[in-house]
Amino acid sequence: HITTSRSHDAHTHHRPITPNTAQHTHASSCNAAFTMASPRPQRAPRVDYHEQLANEQEGKGKRKRGVQGKESTARRVKVEPSSTVGPVLVIKSDADTKRERDVLLSELTAVDPGLADIWRKTSTSLTFHDQHIGDGAGRLLAKLLAMDTALRSFTIFQGYVSDEASDAIAKAMAKNKKLRFLSLEHIQLRDEAGEVLADALTYNETLTSLQLEGNMLGDKTCRAFVAALKINKTLTSLSLESNRLGDEAGKA
Repeated sequence: HITTSRSHDAHTHHRPITPNTAQHTHASSCNAAFTMASPRPQRAPRVDYHEQLANEQEGKGKRKRGVQGKESTARRVKVEPSSTVGPVLVIKSDADTKRERDVLLSELTAVDPGLADIWRKTSTSLTFHDQHIGDGAGRLLAKLLAMDTALRSFTIFQGYVSDEASDAIAKAMAKNKKLRFLSLEHIQLRDEAGEVLADALTYNETLTSLQLEGNMLGDKTCRAFVAALKINKTLTSLSLESNRLGDEAGKA
């Protein structure tokens, strides 16, 4: 079979289409159709950056609330900064406090086993009678006194207490917020410790009785207490009997 077509300048004769040629043409058409029908590669989904930022902020908020929830189970205590007597707020858990107490008692046992044994047997009332309390033992006792939340009464009667130990114990009163009764009698307290005690009263809001009989406190201590009692409203009993108070103390 012969077909013809006319161009502008000549006749073009086409060869007859044989069965093989027809088959090849049909296969090419099928391949073309298959290629056109193949699915296009999918594009990556568009990222909504505003939504992503909002999700990240929400996640941070949840994590922050989780940390705050954990902190809420901790116990708030107040400790003294290194430069002043005034307390600052610090977070300590009960477990941390117990570990610190155990460490301090172990250290006190190494310095003075007798004092450590007396403290371990104490619940709410502690008395040291006719004991020798040096600098090292005094510093440890002061740390224990500052952090103890069960103690309500603390007494040192007679015996020897070094000046450094007296100052440390006096400063501890500013930190302890549970103590009601403090007695430091006949232990040769000097004005330096007396002034520290008076300054501690301006921070302490729980102590109701302070007994300082039979010491070496003078007019400086008396003036310091007069100033402190203008601020402190909880102390109801203060004894300075048998000290070295002069006429100036009486005027104050």
